[in-house]
Amino acid sequence: MAAEAWFNKELLSAGPYYNPYINLATRKDVLREKLWGTHLQVNPFIGTKLGFTTYTALYDNAHFVVPGYSDMIKTLLRSSSDHDKLRKAMNAEISAMYSTQTDSYSRDYRRVIGFDGQTVIGNTSIQGEYAELSVNGDDFKLGDDPKAYLASAHTQFENLYFITLFRHMDLDFDNPYSNSFGERERYDGTMFDGNVYSLTNSSIADLYLNSNQAQPERGVYFETRYKFNNNFTVGRSYIDIFERMADHRRTVRFQSELEFRPLYQVSLRLRYKNQINRFEDLADRGISKTNEYTMAVRTFLSNRDFLELEYRYNTVKSPPYLSITNTAAPGNNNGTAGQTLMIGDYIAANYTHNFSRSLKVQGSFLYWFGHGISHWDWEDMEIDFMGEKGSKAWVAITSRISQNLYMNIKFKNKTYQDKEMRIRRYNSPTDPAMAGRPIYLDRVEHSENTIRFSLDYRF
Repeated sequence: MAAEAWFNKELLSAGPYYNPYINLATRKDVLREKLWGTHLQVNPFIGTKLGFTTYTALYDNAHFVVPGYSDMIKTLLRSSSDHDKLRKAMNAEISAMYSTQTDSYSRDYRRVIGFDGQTVIGNTSIQGEYAELSVNGDDFKLGDDPKAYLASAHTQFENLYFITLFRHMDLDFDNPYSNSFGERERYDGTMFDGNVYSLTNSSIADLYLNSNQAQPERGVYFETRYKFNNNFTVGRSYIDIFERMADHRRTVRFQSELEFRPLYQVSLRLRYKNQINRFEDLADRGISKTNEYTMAVRTFLSNRDFLELEYRYNTVKSPPYLSITNTAAPGNNNGTAGQTLMIGDYIAANYTHNFSRSLKVQGSFLYWFGHGISHWDWEDMEIDFMGEKGSKAWVAITSRISQNLYMNIKFKNKTYQDKEMRIRRYNSPTDPAMAGRPIYLDRVEHSENTIRFSLDYRF
């Protein structure tokens, strides 16, 4: 509390451009929650069920009040220079959070009511679920409160399957205990995601970082896999067409892969991925087109050892931004470009060797080059994102010391370069404020070495 008071005093003395408000102190017993609920289910015949579920979370010492825009500025942000960030459409997810106290009601609980069903017809399983968050409507009436529903069907043949899924989640449906299907987490792209540094308390971002809610969206998802014969297989292939409810951005995502196995121990995989954001308006500044091409050669050695060589090539097309595509010379904008194209690729080698059933070593070497895009890579237990240009190598040893004790030790070296930057005022050859200082910052090489050690014991 003393540190919080000191920081607020300093912010107040900084002048009118800062809000004298920062919230650092941890409040003990800030929330006490009591949950009660029930699930009722009937099975009229084999393979079919109908269920009803409800829960109520009681808060006897706290109120969740979502402030209006003016009050939210002071609650979330320290500096007035960050106010424009709160005007982003995606922050509607913050404004739509559930409140226990509004102008029309005051309560100390959150209540969700829903029902679900499932049946099997031949080799097809059909299931669905519907839920409502009680706000201003009647608990015993459907359709008058924020809602979410999901329906899916799974058809299975010997070498072929189909999955079809439809989902819809209202922007105001705020259920922290839901774990539904979605392309992204709730609050992705909001202040809690990309602007944590500007919050009055960085722990507010835990609403995003520790959330298991899906982002409010509606869409249809289709997935399949088909094995032609022993040599050719169309791997997991899907298409997802969905709309984000906060800003109504429509997205299409498609991925498919073909695997060829001339021998059981050797496979060649080709994968293609395409994603288009805001596909309905090609002139929108928010549109982007991503293409990803991957080729991998895998060999399965004795004792379940594994070796893979992989190459990936990415392209990202965006609408023209004259401040990027135009020349650095002052004057009117005269650079013309249909789209801005960013490219990048990487090559990787992955290896796994099993010394025994309880001891194995994994490793990888990867070199990447990105012209304005970011690559991603799945390591043994984490995902890594890489920028402009660099290389990395890692090795991990995993041992099952006993039946309930596991050990993992990992070493990683990552060497990469920053972007080069030219600092100047827009539409001006030089910046007087930068006089005597460099206006060109070239690439800087970084080298990071990381050692991670963990022991896991199962009781």
